[in-house]
Amino acid sequence: MSDQNEIRTLGPGKFSTVLDQYIYNVSLDGGCDNEVSAFDQWYGVMYDGMSIFRDRDPFCAELNDAEREMLTESAGAILFEDSQGFFYVDLYDTRSEIERAWSDIIDSLEEDGAFDDDEWD
Repeated sequence: MSDQNEIRTLGPGKFSTVLDQYIYNVSLDGGCDNEVSAFDQWYGVMYDGMSIFRDRDPFCAELNDAEREMLTESAGAILFEDSQGFFYVDLYDTRSEIERAWSDIIDSLEEDGAFDDDEWD
């Protein structure tokens, strides 16, 4: 199978895939629509996979065909960095799925007392 037809893996290390690393790099450039950190963990959300990278890399040149397709056909991504510095990405098919997942993260953090209700409105 051609390298262009599969998601390339990385590791062991901070990232599981080339796509995860790519999304991380974009998040460093202010690519997240919203983010929150708590308990030495960080979460970010990026809506609309097609437009997330328009300013940084309009053709997603760093990605192969399979990675580019997976990213641009997604409704967006939720990013997570744990206390050890490992980084994870979940891509979502629909806007409602990503909004529900983001809401679940916020609800869980609120239940765990990660931040005051006044802090997150």
